[in-house]
Amino acid sequence: DEVNMVADVNLLAIKTASGYYYSLEDGHYYGVSGSVAGTFDAAVTQATTFSVAGQTGYLGTPSTPTSGRIAMALAQVAYDASGQQDDYIFAGFKQTSLGTEPAGNFFWVTGPEAGTPFNGAWASGEPNNGSGAEHYGSVHRSGGFNDLPFTRSTTRSLLEFGTSALPTPTELNAALSTYADPGNALAFID
Repeated sequence: DEVNMVADVNLLAIKTASGYYYSLEDGHYYGVSGSVAGTFDAAVTQATTFSVAGQTGYLGTPSTPTSGRIAMALAQVAYDASGQQDDYIFAGFKQTSLGTEPAGNFFWVTGPEAGTPFNGAWASGEPNNGSGAEHYGSVHRSGGFNDLPFTRSTTRSLLEFGTSALPTPTELNAALSTYADPGNALAFID
């Protein structure tokens, strides 16, 4: 007997030869640092020590649903790499002025979104200013954004590259073909 199946797949990102993930939505590369940052400021600095496709890195600013899902998957990668010690990765936003919690005043501080209000989807119960000192952005591996303290000894960094869409990586041009019809896009990788 023959069975026909149709699968609707949304390809978010593809791991490239550089080891980073290229987002088909925004043309940015994403990754997670191989080492612990330790503090939010160290994470900001650490991100600038990486480069890909001629672009210097910055602490990631997952500002769309797709980039948020990529960041969540990378938080899971960091969790596994840390020996399951940390559920979070630092992201490029922080609380810029303190007020009554849960306060707003979270802004992107890195990348092309720097200076604009953060309006991501918080994880359940967040922001909560735990211990009265959580003012720095992170992504949780199970989804959503969280506020963390400045110092966190086991936390890695979300890396992002590209202030605008970067060209499709060379190794993908030959392997990636697409078929599109109104409202649908399929991606095939040989």
